[in-house]
Amino acid sequence: MVFPELRAHQTAALSAFEQNRDASRFHFVLPPGAGKTLLGSVIAQQVARRLVVLVPNTAIAAQWMDLWRHAAVNPDVTGDAPTVGSDRRLDCDVTVLTYQAVATFDDEADSDDSPMARLHPNARDMIDRLHGGEPYTLVLDEAHHLAATWGELLADVLRQAHGGRSDGPVVVALTATPRDSLSAEQAALVDELFGPVLYSVSTPALVRDAVLAPYREFAWFVDPTPAEREYLARGAQRWRELVAAVMAPDFADVGLLAYLDSAWVRHEGVSWSHIQRSRPELARALVRASYNGLIAVPQGARVLDEHRQPLQVEDWVAILSEYGRTVLATPDPPAPGWERLRAGLRSVGWTLTRNGARRGQSSVDRVLSRSASKALAAGYLIEQEYLVRGDDLRAVVLTDFENASATPPADTRSVLAQQAGSAWEALAAVQAANPGLTVVLVTGASVGGTRESLSAVLQPGQRLVDREDGLAQIEAAWGPRDWVPHVTDLFLGGEVDIMVGTRGLLGEGWDAPAANVLIDLTAATTPTAVVQIRGRAIRRDPQRPGKVAHIWSVTTVDDEHPRGDLDYRRLVAKHRGYLSPDATGRILAGVEHLDPRCNEYAPPDAQTRASINADSLEQAGRIDQTRALWRIGSPYQDLTRAAVRIRAQKAAAQIGVPEPAVRSWAGRPWLAGGVGAGVAGGLAVAGQVPDLVAVAGVIGAAAGWAIERGVRGLRARRVRQQLGADGMLLAFGRAVAHTMAPGLGAAVVVEPEPDGSWVLRLEQESVDASRVFAESVEQILLPVDFPRYIVSAGLARGGRSCGTRYRMPSV
Repeated sequence: MVFPELRAHQTAALSAFEQNRDASRFHFVLPPGAGKTLLGSVIAQQVARRLVVLVPNTAIAAQWMDLWRHAAVNPDVTGDAPTVGSDRRLDCDVTVLTYQAVATFDDEADSDDSPMARLHPNARDMIDRLHGGEPYTLVLDEAHHLAATWGELLADVLRQAHGGRSDGPVVVALTATPRDSLSAEQAALVDELFGPVLYSVSTPALVRDAVLAPYREFAWFVDPTPAEREYLARGAQRWRELVAAVMAPDFADVGLLAYLDSAWVRHEGVSWSHIQRSRPELARALVRASYNGLIAVPQGARVLDEHRQPLQVEDWVAILSEYGRTVLATPDPPAPGWERLRAGLRSVGWTLTRNGARRGQSSVDRVLSRSASKALAAGYLIEQEYLVRGDDLRAVVLTDFENASATPPADTRSVLAQQAGSAWEALAAVQAANPGLTVVLVTGASVGGTRESLSAVLQPGQRLVDREDGLAQIEAAWGPRDWVPHVTDLFLGGEVDIMVGTRGLLGEGWDAPAANVLIDLTAATTPTAVVQIRGRAIRRDPQRPGKVAHIWSVTTVDDEHPRGDLDYRRLVAKHRGYLSPDATGRILAGVEHLDPRCNEYAPPDAQTRASINADSLEQAGRIDQTRALWRIGSPYQDLTRAAVRIRAQKAAAQIGVPEPAVRSWAGRPWLAGGVGAGVAGGLAVAGQVPDLVAVAGVIGAAAGWAIERGVRGLRARRVRQQLGADGMLLAFGRAVAHTMAPGLGAAVVVEPEPDGSWVLRLEQESVDASRVFAESVEQILLPVDFPRYIVSAGLARGGRSCGTRYRMPSV
């Protein structure tokens, strides 16, 4: 067998395999387009056993079989070529099957039985043949599916395979989903199935290596349509009336604010740390309520960045449900306000019982996620991209479904169309905005478009059938296995400019390297779905080596309704942990790579959203600059580091560049490799090294107090004046880093941001070290949670401490 030459990252993965050759589990994490099929095939060839490959769909199965068949007919191959097939009889050297072919269950089996016991007899026969034959290699492609769906079954299969055999299967797991994005339960199952990750590489690393195409992520914010906004406004009014009523002193014998003050602000008999651990949602809601002026700060609580936000519906629900079940529902019969509270929470999608509140289906969420504004935005964005790219445009618009599966709820029928959020709605809007382009819908059931667009797709013997909405679809004796590659070929060749479809079909396994614009209209937020959707756009195009991909996440926000941020929260979830460059070229995880004005807690206001849209369009027009910022081919470290962003209450007009050079203060070296060098006789935090002298003094300034004793009696204010904001942050960071390891202070970096904030990070290879550093600096900069003692550790002659103990005041 002669396979194509491996790239550098595949060679590194193969080397990791060879170094662990004695193992039986091999786990690799590589992004879409990184060549997992080739890597798995080369490893299987080295193991030299019969090969069984399990994949999630037939498109990926075809890729595996094509690779092996082409390698077998290579003219350099000598000897007998391996046989390749997809039959469950497992009578070929290489058998490629879908996970569904193995996980076929008997409809009459007891649902309480184990997965193995519920298998259909045909599936059990296949597994028996698998175990009873020669030793084999099992390759699990896109193995993340197992963590959610078929993992327990595979675990049983592998346990049975190892029972009493010394030559159990070699398992090679290939996935694009990082392990740290899984739940604890899924991660434990993955550990059992696949073992530890032997090798992983990030998407940005492969862009730098010219394996994948450079890309940018953009957000595009839309308002609901006037009809949708009116519907949401009515719901918002009902919610405001409920909150006003509950806040009134006469709502119940014990008012809400009085209850919160006695039960949760003072919380006698229970520590705040216990409340945070046992009731995190309620704890966050209470601190946010204090920040918004409703109650005092709960004793022992610390106001973090996540609390400096307006109260969200979830915060109100946490507070009101606790008040309702402990105050209103306690009497028999319940207080009159109990039923009113329950009705009010139902209006925002929550069901309240005596056991608490649970989230129900929200019509508000349906209106936001399926807003007609989204489809219109898709058409507009493609129009703008065409102005920049011209005939090179190859756009993909992804939705969750082709047709609405059911009649919308009665209260939204006057607001949402029958096909709201569907691929057909997107097709109509995109074609209307781009009449000169060929737009074709491709789903698992249909190929559709205007008659003019479909003329490019129509084959002999096929005919067009008109729809009631003015569009048409092709009627022919063919299926998605025929029309998907056919339309894709036309798309690659330029006969079709835009493909509209569902993420289930034009997602995982679909390969179209020419795609350079992707409009994401889906509601999918799982790490697997996010990675796979974006993987469609970032494949390198051999025909266009200068390709730069743009991925647009269209998001609806309503400022009036208390749950008008639900679609924004989806945006946050999509980008959480996903790496992408920002406008300056830095690789960031989270919504901040879309725009620094976005954060994970609340959407920007309407004016800011409009500004973000305008800036996004302007940046999307600078394709060459985006490519240059990637610095393709230059060296890099494929590491993810934690960092701290510090925002001043009043941003400075100009922020000076940090000066990590040596400063001199009264003859003492300052910030020279480690904070406080040569000042061991100053203030020190009890139990820590004396080098924390600078931190102790500067903390005092940040908290609004100062300690008279210290480095030659200087106050913290003089520290601030001497160093400036950048130098103070560098002092904080270097002090923390130096306590972690001697000399580590030199790795601290402070970067001023254009918006007046700073980023403080540790340039260290250890991901854990950077996280510890970031968490420690955050604790220092925030008000003190559980005050400790600070000791003035002046040294008397003979080395004895003659210090004075100071209690740090609560903030």
